[in-house]
Amino acid sequence: MKKLKTILLIDDSESTNLYNHKVLTSMKLCEHVEVKLNGQDALDYITQVGKYQNESSSFPRPDMILVDIEMPVMNGFDFVSKYHALDQKYKTPDGVIISMLTENYSSESYAKSKDKLGVHDFIVKPLDAEGVEDLWDKFVY
Repeated sequence: MKKLKTILLIDDSESTNLYNHKVLTSMKLCEHVEVKLNGQDALDYITQVGKYQNESSSFPRPDMILVDIEMPVMNGFDFVSKYHALDQKYKTPDGVIISMLTENYSSESYAKSKDKLGVHDFIVKPLDAEGVEDLWDKFVY
């Protein structure tokens, strides 16, 4: 499997983040997993990364974003909308893979909304190796 530089994991549940972080790091799919507790914190991180990207590689832009749908402060749908509206200087030059994390997956209803939302996929949380491998097979070449 191709290894990414950074995965941005956004979920308001610290226990889910801990578990998902462990799944991702144990699979050795990326160099770094950055965790944020809501969409606003994630946007703040991304814009800080964009400001310092040329000065320091310690602020890597995410190659993949895994974002929970239901969160306080800013939910996943609002985050995705605001992410797409950001100036290109804040985004990963080769594009980013965005997958929304959900507890209730309805492939029919989500399939209709993927293009409209600007996301690549929906994945059931908590993450498991099979779901992550499926995401990699679809979108990480």
